[in-house]
Amino acid sequence: MPYLVCIAVISIIALGPGRAAAADVEAVAPGGPGVLTICRDWLLTHSCKTYQHIDLPPRIAVGDTVTLTFGSNPKEYEFPVARIVLKDRHCTLFSQAAGNPHAMDKINLARCRRASEGR
Repeated sequence: MPYLVCIAVISIIALGPGRAAAADVEAVAPGGPGVLTICRDWLLTHSCKTYQHIDLPPRIAVGDTVTLTFGSNPKEYEFPVARIVLKDRHCTLFSQAAGNPHAMDKINLARCRRASEGR
């Protein structure tokens, strides 16, 4: 039993006061534009390009496909939302449910909150 108490105390200290652990959520409400990162696999390596100021709908849920328009020469991109990770008031939308998060398409949101479950 003392072992479990020590683990709990260490976990609280490691997270620090007011810091929440990242959690998967089903839906979020963006608090502004996002940053889109598109990654491509080139056989031996991969490359990623970011696009700023991506306008998003007021509610995004896992399973949605969000149509994005971005770039100086506007491009349209269908972004499939496979996973949403929320930490504090920041979240990341991933195009795949699993895999290397540094090598997959994603949208980072500086501000977002958990959306109500109803549509």
